[in-house]
This record gives sequence, structure tokens and C-alpha cells, in this order.
Amino acid sequence: MVLPNVKKETAAGRIKAFELLKKHLGERKKKTPHEILEFGIGDGANLEYYPENSSLTALDMNESFEPYLKENLKKYPEIRYRRKVIAMAENMVGVEDSSLDVVVCTYTMCSTKSLPSVLKEVKRVLKPGGKFLFLEHVAFPKSDWNYLLQVVVAPLWSTYLGGCNVKQRTGEEIKKSGFSNVDMDTTYDKKIWLFGRPQILGIATK
Repeated sequence: MVLPNVKKETAAGRIKAFELLKKHLGERKKKTPHEILEFGIGDGANLEYYPENSSLTALDMNESFEPYLKENLKKYPEIRYRRKVIAMAENMVGVEDSSLDVVVCTYTMCSTKSLPSVLKEVKRVLKPGGKFLFLEHVAFPKSDWNYLLQVVVAPLWSTYLGGCNVKQRTGEEIKKSGFSNVDMDTTYDKKIWLFGRPQILGIATK
């Protein structure tokens, strides 16, 4: 989860993540759309960074997200809005096996109930060679005193921020989840609020 007043501070990470995605996608025929699913999409904070010729499936557990997403999509007519799916990332009901070129997730896996289940679903819906783009805040290393602060604030943080787990070790879970390749960086941008400062961004390939 990203607090509204730090969306500007996370823009640099989003730009870098989608530049990495475009690098991984390489050259494709312009007539062939990128079939993209973004889960936890909300109002579509990432739309401005999408690659050309994107066909979007929007997945969110909140049924009220779509009017805000559709309003935002008006700014990006080059993105084809294919459909919405109301579901949790742990169980992407209605999304076909091996049907997507890209799955996108930014600042969402901190609030999921089961990371292994989410990652299993991501692999299920991706085509062979498909890309999973992720950008998430994670826990400090246990040797860092800031991790102790995360431990202290974790219960209150989760209560007031929709179940967000400030101690989540998402990168470790991605690495051991069976993707054929994981290209991942960890950053500590001081422009980001302290408890969300450790950030991972990368691409996992099915």
C-alpha cells in the first residue's frame, strides 16, 4: 500500500520498473498487443507508464474501483481496456491459464494474505516466458536497527493501513517461487518514508 502523499516520491521507482519491463519485452510486432493484468490496480496509478499497444485486464478485490479507473483511462486512449475481474490475487478466478504476457503489481503484495498463493497464481496465468513486474516496499534486513522499528510499528501499521505488512519479505518469496529468472534490485531512497524505504523492483520470468 502507498499513502496518497507519497505517490510523487514513488514515481521514480515506477518509471524505472516499467523501463525495465520494456527492456525485457524487447521488440514486438505493433499489431500484437501486450496482454497485461494488473492486480490491486485501484484507479490506475501506473497507466501512464504502460508499454505501447497494451490490452488491460484489471483485477481488484474492491468492487468500487472501476469508475475511477475508467475515468483515468480516458487520458490513455492507446490502452485497450479489456475487462475487470473482481477477485483476490490469491485466487484469480476467471483468469485463464497461460493467457497473459505481463502481470503487474506495485505496492500491493504487502497486503496479501498469502504470498506463496499469489505467486502461484501469477505463474499460472502467465504465458511461458511471460513477465511479472513488481515494485514493493519490504522489510529492512534483520541486522538493521530500522527493522526493530518496523517490528514495533507493525501491528498499528497493519490496523490503520488495510492489513499492510511492513515486515513483508516479498523478494525472498519471489526468488524461491520457481520462476525461471528473477531480475531484481533493492533500493533505499531517502525520499520515501522510513518504514517503506526498502524497495524492491524487478521482473520475474515464467
